[in-house]
Amino acid sequence: MIATGSWDKSVIIWDLKSGNILKKLEFNAKFVSSIAFSYDSQYLIIGSGDNTVIIYNIKSENIMKKLEGQYPITSVAFS
Repeated sequence: MIATGSWDKSVIIWDLKSGNILKKLEFNAKFVSSIAFSYDSQYLIIGSGDNTVIIYNIKSENIMKKLEGQYPITSVAFS
């Protein structure tokens, strides 16, 4: 899988082999600025221009947590 984020507030999860869209997620955010997969590919962490970070469970299709920062998020990472 790969994931892309956009100025239209969406994240698209793609199947790398076929090129097909697996899921399109739309968030109430200014824009999506960064994305990272967890090591087990179960979660996405999504950074936004409106100072928020969203932790999204890909399998259950739920937002697990939303964090508020002081400034626009420019990068995210799992450890």
